[in-house]
Amino acid sequence: MGETFAARDRKGRELVVKIVHSQLSLFAQVEAFWKAQNTLAELSTPYIGAPTESTWTDSGRFLMVAPRFEGLDLSAVLQRGALVASQVLRFAGQVCVALEAAHGASVMHGRLTPRNVLLVPRKAPDGTATFTTRVTDFAGHLLLDEGEAPKVADDVRAIALLMVQALVGDVEVSLDDAAARMTSSDGQAKVPKRLAEILLGALSETPSKRPASVAALREALE
Repeated sequence: MGETFAARDRKGRELVVKIVHSQLSLFAQVEAFWKAQNTLAELSTPYIGAPTESTWTDSGRFLMVAPRFEGLDLSAVLQRGALVASQVLRFAGQVCVALEAAHGASVMHGRLTPRNVLLVPRKAPDGTATFTTRVTDFAGHLLLDEGEAPKVADDVRAIALLMVQALVGDVEVSLDDAAARMTSSDGQAKVPKRLAEILLGALSETPSKRPASVAALREALE
């Protein structure tokens, strides 16, 4: 949608600055998009990374500013290899919580990919290493004007695809081959049976066969 830059304000806070392409900086589309971002910023979940400030550049491009979190997006993490099931269930549960909150406020993500799922390292109370998830780049479809708006079922399917990509360690896994990639070439399952069953349902081409909501998917994964 545009360019992204790291920045620091006068108080030393780390920021992310996103400047939207000029052809997408149309006032009517930006107005709807920024309304959605303001809605997200008011939600109480810690798992959404929404921009908090905006302006227009002198050349007429829309600019957004968001806090910058230390960590790697999921696509970068998967360059090191697949995640174990417990790690996948952790980030997926937090992604579900983020999208549940957004859907409750009538905001769809619509373009969920490994690049907009950020894993932020932290220490658990017992001192072990863990992470917190931040989901970014909600509602991009409002800027892109892609026709039919995404639905809850689309976000449910996208979460399932993210999980398969993480379990097999390949961001190139698509909706077309996700089911097949959960099994290795020698017929051995790469994904625990019960988890595979849940993911196959969520990946169904028929929306009515998927979990009815992100909350339903999260509950099935627990």
